[in-house]
Amino acid sequence: MRPDFSPLMLKTFLYARAVARDGFARDEAGQIAARRAVADELAEQTGLPWSTIRAAFAGQLKDAGSRAAIWAALGHFPSDHGIVLDAPRERQKEASA
Repeated sequence: MRPDFSPLMLKTFLYARAVARDGFARDEAGQIAARRAVADELAEQTGLPWSTIRAAFAGQLKDAGSRAAIWAALGHFPSDHGIVLDAPRERQKEASA
């Protein structure tokens, strides 16, 4: 089975990280605070601007380099699975090395 490093899967991982961090907050304010904390942490770790992190949370981050940086900060490296995120065509392909 090949892992999925798509923008939608990144969105799912980011929300899961926020849920796990917050201890399953039920109110909307707690959920927003948890997502903000995860976003701030990722911005600090990756050096990416807040707008890029926000696009990742929305599942709309198309830039492959930014997605790879966020995946790496989450501890999942596409290259470990022989996957190169290809920005121009927005598809995943196997590394040819």
